[in-house]
Amino acid sequence: MADYCYFAFLMFLGQLSPGPDMLLVLKNSLNHNLRAALFTIAGITGGIVIHTTIALTGLAVIFSESSTAYQVLRYGGAAYLFYLGIRLLLSAISGRGKPKVDLQGSGAPLSDSAAFTQGFATNILNPKIIIIISSILLMFLGTDSTIGERISYGVILVVEGVVVWIVIAFLLQTQRAKNQFFRWRDPINATFGILLIALAIRTLL
Repeated sequence: MADYCYFAFLMFLGQLSPGPDMLLVLKNSLNHNLRAALFTIAGITGGIVIHTTIALTGLAVIFSESSTAYQVLRYGGAAYLFYLGIRLLLSAISGRGKPKVDLQGSGAPLSDSAAFTQGFATNILNPKIIIIISSILLMFLGTDSTIGERISYGVILVVEGVVVWIVIAFLLQTQRAKNQFFRWRDPINATFGILLIALAIRTLL
């Protein structure tokens, strides 16, 4: 039980770190409504499930030993993050980010499929995620680990991420949070855009 708690704590710290997934959840939670945020989280979760499955089945070795597979994901992920960052930055600079909001503070609409795709692509195209997951799992799993133990760690990883991101999305849907965000929307979006571009560059380097 202690190992499971320690693992959950490490994953919690990782989920709160300012990586691509967290930035995207923050961006879509603040810029759009709760539905868009939840579909974004669903897309990220889909990517996490795939990464976790690969790591738990031992296929992570392919990525650690195949430089081609790693490089393809790395460049693809960097390009997508750069694309999202540029779009957000240009929108903030041009002032097109001024939303039409209702009393609940919901932003401009984002389709379910677009929100899901953004979340899934941002996560699945980040090759570091599978390496990080594999590295942390190796701290807790050995060659003698049972299938039940492997599944338990995988479930903790996925469920904890979903809960943390959903709580954040709900907190950012309050009228006060929305009003403060809309007041400073362009500078905040410009910051998000710069951070996404910086993450793209960091991924390449």
